[in-house]
Amino acid sequence: GRDNKPIASIDKLAAQMSLSELIAFRRFVFDYAEVVGLKARLEKADPTSPLNIQFIIDALKSKDKNKPPTPYDIELKAVAIRKSAVTFDIASEPHRPAGTFDPNHISISQLRTDAILPKIKNDTIVVDVTRLALHEISGFELNDLAANVEVFPDMLSVKNLRIAMPGSLLVPQDITVRYKSLKTIANDIRSTPLRLAVANSYVT
Repeated sequence: GRDNKPIASIDKLAAQMSLSELIAFRRFVFDYAEVVGLKARLEKADPTSPLNIQFIIDALKSKDKNKPPTPYDIELKAVAIRKSAVTFDIASEPHRPAGTFDPNHISISQLRTDAILPKIKNDTIVVDVTRLALHEISGFELNDLAANVEVFPDMLSVKNLRIAMPGSLLVPQDITVRYKSLKTIANDIRSTPLRLAVANSYVT
């Protein structure tokens, strides 16, 4: 990073891409992608400061705002993440007592994921998460999460959501959220009432 602290490190990164799809159809199709031992650090100096990865985001943006974005079409047939960790810190904010979730200082470990991303395009993302598990420093533990997620220009759909935690299983009904555009999705979702119906679940 620009503060001379590493933004991320990875013990193992492997992938296999289909050259035939790239040559014939200009599609990036990966038969698999594997990440082992990822350690990522996201940080802000204060709540209004940019993230430490903002220079990477800026580098990926089009320099010509009048030019339409370059179209892309990516498919990941299998993604596996193992033994990984992610932290997020707002340096100026005080820490909450141990055992309390602190949104200003998040530390996720034991992150492991299995997923399929059949479609990643400019205006559409489809993700099938078959397993997601993690531990957060506050003591929160997610044993397993599975879901089918679809993101469109004006709608977010979450189907077959299943959340397993120690002593608990939540199986909400399908969720659909509408918004004005992908650029305003965060603000639109925050201001939209969300109705969550749960069935076939238990908490102990």
